[in-house]
Amino acid sequence: MTIRKGETWGSPCMPPSGVPVFATERSLGKHLRDVGSIPEAILKSGNLFTALGLSDSGKSDVQLRVSLDVIRVIYTNGSSEEIEDFALGSIVIGDRLLLGELHVLSNSGYVGSKEVLPKAHPNDGRFDLLVVEKEMKLSQRLQAWRRIKTTSHIPHPLISTQQLPSYEWALGGKNARSRRIRMAVDGEDVGPVTGARFEIIPDALTVYL
Repeated sequence: MTIRKGETWGSPCMPPSGVPVFATERSLGKHLRDVGSIPEAILKSGNLFTALGLSDSGKSDVQLRVSLDVIRVIYTNGSSEEIEDFALGSIVIGDRLLLGELHVLSNSGYVGSKEVLPKAHPNDGRFDLLVVEKEMKLSQRLQAWRRIKTTSHIPHPLISTQQLPSYEWALGGKNARSRRIRMAVDGEDVGPVTGARFEIIPDALTVYL
């Protein structure tokens, strides 16, 4: 069951034996993509640790057991193929953070060490979406980036945020068919894409952090 407002998330416990171990959020997402779903997993590092203020797993026998949502994405790559993938942390669409159109979908609120979506929660049945319009000037982006620590980069007329269970994105404009924009899933570049559909999978698995 997804978390409700005011509820405590997670419980300290000893992980049972035989639970598969994953070094990163991306490695667990790849397992979901290539092998299939699993009921439980031990995660050793990632944005979830940053969001919860935890040190990396493995320094204590007791770990935090949590139910976790996962972002499912089906994207169209540069060869017009549809590819399915999964993210535990965040997905970024954009060639550069400081130029052009930028979309960030996050389960944890973090991209790398930066908290860009402070209202995000990994088990609320939604992902958080941040959109930076392509018209936003470099000087404005730099200023917003410096203000991320205080979350005062939001609101801004060229930055919008939403909390959504699903979302669809596609390149627009006259040259959309010939254009490609890069996409990263939990920090890994999956190459140029022309469109993508996203949905949250609530309570997708139990993770020990």
